[in-house]
Amino acid sequence: MLKIAVCTKATEIYRKIKQICKTYSQENNTFVFVDRFSEIPILWDDIETGGNYDLLIIDTLDEDINSIYKFFKTANTVKLIGLVFITNENTDVLALSDLRPLGFINDISKNKIYDLIQEYYKLSNNNKTYMKVKSGFKNFFILFTDIIYISSNTRMLDIVTEKETYSCYGKLSDYENIEGFINIHKSILVNTNYIKSYNYKSIELKNGEILPISQSRRPYVRKFLKKNKI
Repeated sequence: MLKIAVCTKATEIYRKIKQICKTYSQENNTFVFVDRFSEIPILWDDIETGGNYDLLIIDTLDEDINSIYKFFKTANTVKLIGLVFITNENTDVLALSDLRPLGFINDISKNKIYDLIQEYYKLSNNNKTYMKVKSGFKNFFILFTDIIYISSNTRMLDIVTEKETYSCYGKLSDYENIEGFINIHKSILVNTNYIKSYNYKSIELKNGEILPISQSRRPYVRKFLKKNKI
């Protein structure tokens, strides 16, 4: 299932997108859910309290571009893969380009929406740069580059960053193939960019923490770190 949030004051825009997505669902034997929000802060409040969306389609025609830019720069969005802006010929798209949106659309057509959905699927499967976690009652988008390490305890994960530790339900095995991370223990996955030093039994992180290397993984970890000159 694909979940899309449309942020617009224009009922016609929402209805067109919803109808196109309904057709896409029928043609591709899937389900695309479309929800509507009238203002960006209302949308983001929904996301932070549990709303889970793959594509955010933001209508810029009734909004101040600078306000949109400032909001997505300060909110916990970390360059969302599925961020799309509806624009027209008068929109200053350069002001929004720094947010690295999936795209800009100036007409709501079947081809445009289909292309956006396909592009989202392509990017989310191959080039994901963040993980989305629910910690407490809020959703957080955490860049992989900000993660120092991930540890697991039964069904819970602790995602440790320089600023905060996020706890959520999940499996460590879901993240073992992230580029730049190494599994030093059955319950510890480490970002190699944060390794300060290591010996045969443990590694020291740049934040001062020392983590154990399991006995079964010591030969592999030592070989990997030497090969990558860490």
